[in-house]
Amino acid sequence: MQYFDPRETGVPRCPSSPKITEFFSYPLIVWTYMLLFLMSLFFAIFTGMRYNSVPVYIEKGKVSNTETVRKNEVSNTLWIMYFIFVAFKAANDAIGFSLEDITNSKGYDLAFVLISVVLAGGITLFFSLSLNHQLRHRSAYKKKSPEATDVNTSSVADLDALSPKEKGFLYRVKKILLGIETPLILLAVLYQIAVYALFQTNADSEDMTLFWVYVAFYALQRLPIFILLLSILIKSDQNEGPSAASKALLSLGVFVNLVGEIPLTLWSLIIGSHSTCWFNAFGPLDVINVSFVLSHIFLFFFLRAEFIRNKENCVWTIVSKRTDFFDFRDFGDSTSEDLH
Repeated sequence: MQYFDPRETGVPRCPSSPKITEFFSYPLIVWTYMLLFLMSLFFAIFTGMRYNSVPVYIEKGKVSNTETVRKNEVSNTLWIMYFIFVAFKAANDAIGFSLEDITNSKGYDLAFVLISVVLAGGITLFFSLSLNHQLRHRSAYKKKSPEATDVNTSSVADLDALSPKEKGFLYRVKKILLGIETPLILLAVLYQIAVYALFQTNADSEDMTLFWVYVAFYALQRLPIFILLLSILIKSDQNEGPSAASKALLSLGVFVNLVGEIPLTLWSLIIGSHSTCWFNAFGPLDVINVSFVLSHIFLFFFLRAEFIRNKENCVWTIVSKRTDFFDFRDFGDSTSEDLH
């Protein structure tokens, strides 16, 4: 597995000061992964606390209470899972690049490499599922009036009242929507099979066949991300979907993220002799790694913007279905103030 070994692939040790490399062989890389771990963990926790559900205030007579509602339009559970996987992978990679300083190993441990590439598949899966969720439930979300019917919250009696033709249509629509995730999961499984096959080979083998099979499935699993991004940009307009600023954040996040997802050891092979330390401080691999960190900031602010945009619509839909609320006009005004 020489293509995953930082020493074999020529990953530079930046900053190259002996006083620093005495403690960390790859100091800037390790520090960057540690920063990504802390940041992703924070994003996952903060999103779960603030951007994954909507509190709805209901007053029944003299009794008022708060109900927490998590509808598809505001749910960010998939993004939370994405950030959790990123955090685990960043922690694993930080340890992996520190092994030379902890043990007498060659500078990497095959177990940490395996964990890294396995987690990379999970990251891509949840990234794709998050974009798919965005496309299905947010990119063409229309504000609903109190009289509007929400199929997701309709009662069994409402569905029974539909004609057989309408039932068949709803079933076909539901089947199509639920089937979108199937190829994404299938690609993730095929990627993991390719990883398993690759790591079953001799570590010193010079046969590159399984490695290129791994690269092919690596690229294939990430292809839907571009397709979903393009669909989000095309199928939504500024009035009904994400704003131009949100689309820019998402586009930056996706493209920079996919560049940074490529292992640094492979980038070192691609860049070749140019993979050195500039001014003895940082190199092109560090620029790629820092850009990868920035991509998660873009993605976090995108999901935040989408939550805020859909929050008021979600509150309107939920409260409009209640027949015994206090004064919706005043409630709506206070909700708008909270959003700003």
